[in-house]
Amino acid sequence: MSTSRAPLFTPTRLWATLGLLVLCGIALAIRLPELGTRLIHADESVHAMRYGEVLDGTYRYDPDEYHGPTLYYAAWPMLVAQGKTDFNEIDIVDYRLLTVIFGVILVCCAPLAMPGGSALAVLVAAALLAFSPILGYYSRYFIQEILLAVFTLAFLGAAYRAARDQALKWLLWAGVFAGLMIATKETASIAFLAAIAAFLVARPGRAAPVDKPQWTAGQLLGATGLGAVVAYVLLSSFFSQPSAPFGFLNSLAIWHNRATGGDLHIQPWSYYLQLVAYKSLPRGGTYTEGLILGLALLAALIGWRQRWVRFMAVYSIALIAIYSAIPYKTPWCAVQIIAPLALLAGWGADRLLGLVPRWWWWLPLGAALAFGLFNLYSQSQLINHRLLLSQANPYSHTLTTPDAEELAERIENVARTMPTGLQTMVIVANTDGYYWPLPWHLRRLPNAGWFDHLPTAEELGGDISLAPIVVFSPAYREELEPRLAATHEIAGSFSLRSRVFLMLWVNKKDWSHYLEQRDQFEQDDDW
Repeated sequence: MSTSRAPLFTPTRLWATLGLLVLCGIALAIRLPELGTRLIHADESVHAMRYGEVLDGTYRYDPDEYHGPTLYYAAWPMLVAQGKTDFNEIDIVDYRLLTVIFGVILVCCAPLAMPGGSALAVLVAAALLAFSPILGYYSRYFIQEILLAVFTLAFLGAAYRAARDQALKWLLWAGVFAGLMIATKETASIAFLAAIAAFLVARPGRAAPVDKPQWTAGQLLGATGLGAVVAYVLLSSFFSQPSAPFGFLNSLAIWHNRATGGDLHIQPWSYYLQLVAYKSLPRGGTYTEGLILGLALLAALIGWRQRWVRFMAVYSIALIAIYSAIPYKTPWCAVQIIAPLALLAGWGADRLLGLVPRWWWWLPLGAALAFGLFNLYSQSQLINHRLLLSQANPYSHTLTTPDAEELAERIENVARTMPTGLQTMVIVANTDGYYWPLPWHLRRLPNAGWFDHLPTAEELGGDISLAPIVVFSPAYREELEPRLAATHEIAGSFSLRSRVFLMLWVNKKDWSHYLEQRDQFEQDDDW
């Protein structure tokens, strides 16, 4: 008996594919321009330096502060393809291109994560993923968040399809994406908890036909094992650090202590919802991703009996509840909340248009939806470009100041005028380890020493005055100034970011020589 298969290309599929490609192009147009305008953020500089460790073979997974390595391993082929093989010459724009690409891939996740969704629902969801200001903003940030969002939506789509269709291939793909999530960031565990809640409530599985048996324990174990293998290979740096992956288990305790103790990044429970719901901007403007929130809520209310909607609604609610309950909050974590809500919102928009009884009701609703999408696009342009350097931007989290680049440039130029050149010893002493992004800017100086305290003579092999260039927190001035006054002089005070300052002291002879050289170069227009 012959069986007919649905044609691969139909007019609806063709138009949906073309629409998705157009939206990918718009997403790229939002994310790509002015990638180098915003100075490198402290967190970006940390990950850029970690990429250098991958290049020189010293990288080791450290869950305490730095997250997983998928960001670095994904960057490697892209940078090599651009001919960027010298770590010291790679610019932050080169790194940000990777997250821009993943920001566009996130748009393409809509068809995968919305099985059974109409072409209109998928396209609206893709448009929301493309136009969302927060998704655009953090697609231009060299951190793990957008990669985690891509792998999470792919995991949710594959896992749902596997449960619905009893399809082994989707079960295995779910295992692969789960492994990539684990190897990207420790907060993947939050997504897994929310997904478990969604599966328990939605129960997307159905009675399998006779020719399609239920999964066996071996198949489930195989998919789980596949995910574990993917995570292990990446976290172990391709088996070069066999014990490193077990740090992921330790990370649960590490991040629990950080999330519940101390006062760093502590925010009220409503922080994430307030962040994307409404914010006043200069000159009477407002910022909101209310279109996504409203349509997602509508979808949950009117589509609860539909299994996929119930699944995604429970997942989103559980995710928001867990993130909101954790006192430790950072704005980029809202990416994980907005991405699944955009899928729900696409379904809600399609259902809303399908509910109207007459075509003349469809026209105003369609126009209102188009206006809402255009408004979201306009706000994305505002957040990602016109307010990119403004403290009024809701995602301007501890912006790096121009002083940081000026300080680094001065240190490097002073070192170049010394006999030791870029091999000159530089000592940087701050009250904690948050002297970033200075290490990134000084990556060409291999003899720079970094301390989260005032180093002792034993640590330095001598008194700190032996270092030609010393950079330290003003908190140490009273103790260090008497020790440096005879040999060094202050060469400036600089801010790294809001309320974080460093002072530069240079050996007197070297500083005088630098000033003479600087005047000469300025006269030659070659400085």
